[in-house]
Amino acid sequence: MAKIWNDIDITWLGESYSIRPTIAFINMLEQGDGMSLSKMLGRALQQDLPVGLACELIARTLRHAGVSVNAEDVYMEAGGLSADLIIMATSILIGCMPSDKDADTKKKPKLAKSVKSTGAKSTE
Repeated sequence: MAKIWNDIDITWLGESYSIRPTIAFINMLEQGDGMSLSKMLGRALQQDLPVGLACELIARTLRHAGVSVNAEDVYMEAGGLSADLIIMATSILIGCMPSDKDADTKKKPKLAKSVKSTGAKSTE
């Protein structure tokens, strides 16, 4: 059986993480009001994804990878209202969409951009 998801690559404070968007991961992301993938992706495609929701999505993804982080940490590290947050969150959402199981899985796209740190905690 061919895999239907590509791993999501994300960088946080100079460390790279690779997350496989399994059903358990997707279920974890969708916990909470307004957190369904379809709603979040629809809002992102309409350029209406709130920054707070984007930060929560990124934080949940990082926590799934074993990082101790919350939405406020993500917001602060990005320097506040940042287009990079929306791009990163949208990339995570797109990474959770299954690809054609017959597609060439040798080409793994880099889906998530790293959050550029403006704080002293960064190791970049």
